[in-house]
Amino acid sequence: MLLQSIMFLVGNTGVYFGAEWLVKGSSSLSRDLGIRPIVIGLTVVAFGTSIPEMATSIVRVFRKEADICVGNIIGSNIFNILMIIGSVALIRPLNVARETLFFELPVMLLFSVALIPMIKGSQRINRFEGVLLVLGYFVFILLLFK
Repeated sequence: MLLQSIMFLVGNTGVYFGAEWLVKGSSSLSRDLGIRPIVIGLTVVAFGTSIPEMATSIVRVFRKEADICVGNIIGSNIFNILMIIGSVALIRPLNVARETLFFELPVMLLFSVALIPMIKGSQRINRFEGVLLVLGYFVFILLLFK
């Protein structure tokens, strides 16, 4: 019980300082490069916070546990959209930039809707569709920097 309590405290302390460093580092990176903060959030921060999900999903696919992989991805996105945005807005209302409403949000919705026909037919996403999704992500990132 003592060991688990110590591990819990150490883990939470690491999460706290890691979050602080991530926010400070990404904010100064945005300022230093003259890039909109949302671009840093949609690239550097999103990549950094998604690595554990990607690792978990890849392990699950190799273990032939695709349902856990898909559940992890969908659950994470739903949790981020509803719980995290909702919790943050409870503390302080969020201002959403006009560009976000007319570019980033529609792109997110488009990719979400694009998954439906990919999954509906054979109930699987094949390699070609995976390549399309990855290329779509890179095109999205390139468009952010224009």
